[in-house]
Amino acid sequence: MVEPESPRGLPTHEDRASFEARIEDFDQESQRLILYAYDTAKNAHRLGYRRSQERYFEHSRSVALILLDECHIIDPDLITAAFLHDTVEDTSMFGSSRKAGKKIAYSSWTETARWRISRSYNPRVADLVIAVTTPKVELIEIPTEEDAMRKHVEILSQNPDAILLKMADRLHNLRTMGKDLPEQQEEKIKETEEIYYPLFDSILQTFPEPASYLLTQIKEQIVRLREKLANPDLRDKLFTGLSKAELQVMYYLVKGMSDDQVRIEYGMDVGYLKQTRIRIQSELGTRNDLGSFVKILDLGLMRMMDVDQGFDLGGYYSLNPTETGVLETLADPRNYSKSDDQLGLEFTDGPEEFERIVDELKKKLNAYNRFQFAGVLHYIRVEQFDDED
Repeated sequence: MVEPESPRGLPTHEDRASFEARIEDFDQESQRLILYAYDTAKNAHRLGYRRSQERYFEHSRSVALILLDECHIIDPDLITAAFLHDTVEDTSMFGSSRKAGKKIAYSSWTETARWRISRSYNPRVADLVIAVTTPKVELIEIPTEEDAMRKHVEILSQNPDAILLKMADRLHNLRTMGKDLPEQQEEKIKETEEIYYPLFDSILQTFPEPASYLLTQIKEQIVRLREKLANPDLRDKLFTGLSKAELQVMYYLVKGMSDDQVRIEYGMDVGYLKQTRIRIQSELGTRNDLGSFVKILDLGLMRMMDVDQGFDLGGYYSLNPTETGVLETLADPRNYSKSDDQLGLEFTDGPEEFERIVDELKKKLNAYNRFQFAGVLHYIRVEQFDDED
């Protein structure tokens, strides 16, 4: 198999071509099965974003990568199920828990999901996906949240392969909880330890190497989360040591620009760029790669600017060409030294129209300053779907 690009299932730059390279040693039928699930998950979650504003598909792909890269799993059904594992719970791709506005019984819902997934893939993939899906309260067969979790554990305990998939899913969830509220992190930790640990322990003999590895990683991640929860200063420290110039360097990096491109387009010295990357890496304790900088820039924009609510990414697609042009002007690091008044004087339609458009951007995007505008463009450019990813 292809050597992993990232030791933690978080690829430095993952797209469809690099993923296809990862599975090139699978037989042709298995490759088709997995890539069909890749495309299905991508489309099912097309409009979905996580709390971190990361598109939801990245979670599905990262769970598959944890199994492939970190656990060296070569079971095509398990990799397929990794891509599909949230499609039943979070989308209507394989059936909805409601019909004509009314909730339907869990048994009826799972029957529909099992039939659709079995017809599209195979019965084993269907069983895996349903087993890792937490039932919803429907006041018919499952009246309470406790009943839902009890049913989930009952079904999951009967399928060791599904427990392994659940471990990879939980590991990635724990790794990407940095933006969740402290109480949400505590709840996830408690759920993992009290409900899932017994299940995870139950497959250590069935899958000694991958299960032991995943359980160790999960426990280590929980230790890290607890350390940050116990020391808020550690959480807030992450971005405070960087200057505005270093923020600009990170902005260039997440745009995927090479040193030469930055030098030519922005006139920034290549030597300074390299030194700054090293300092950013040292200050933040992160790898010197695109994936790490994307997450840290995301974190920094949210924390430095005291953003207490998410951007309205949907508003970006309602912008007209003139509004988009003003947004890009405001977000361009080359213009950081210019005031809004200066930019307004340079605007073709005059300063008053410029000011009006800026106000309109704030309303449409739920963003209120230059860095937040840059954050919107960052999300759109880095996380938007295209045919190659």
